[in-house]
Amino acid sequence: SANWELFLRKNKRSNGYDQEANSSLEKESHQIRFSLNYQATPQWRLGWKLVSTGVRSTEIERGAGLAQDVVFTSKSEKWRINFRWLQFHTDGFDSRLSFYEPDVLGALAFPFFQGNGHRTAVVLRYLLNKDVRIEGKWGHTQYYGAESVGNGNTLSIGPYRNEIKLQLNFSW
Repeated sequence: SANWELFLRKNKRSNGYDQEANSSLEKESHQIRFSLNYQATPQWRLGWKLVSTGVRSTEIERGAGLAQDVVFTSKSEKWRINFRWLQFHTDGFDSRLSFYEPDVLGALAFPFFQGNGHRTAVVLRYLLNKDVRIEGKWGHTQYYGAESVGNGNTLSIGPYRNEIKLQLNFSW
């Protein structure tokens, strides 16, 4: 049996309202989030997320991102693999995008993206036994046309940013 899940949210924000001038202040932003999930079988789940942003201040900025998730869980539930692919395009910092991203147990990943590029992330979980779990994550982001990514202590020369996590969990 197949299960579908649909989610849609629209957001509108402004920096405030000037009552004396009877007008909005400097910046107004809009965001639309669309999410569709499909449980094809007990082992396979597919998901799509689309985010669109628009910001109006002295200039108009727009951004859009599309993510696809493929999750496989073995019948024994000892293995789980979560694959994420994300394509993004924004005009600037104000129209940056954020997406929740799967991660290892206890970690919260909600990265922001600006500019043009793509991200790939893979999270792998293996249950050794009922008390020991091994988890790992590999993430790779490429910014098209960038000479460097980040700044200060997080500066990477080149258009790439990689991340690797490995976690061993014991329970008793």
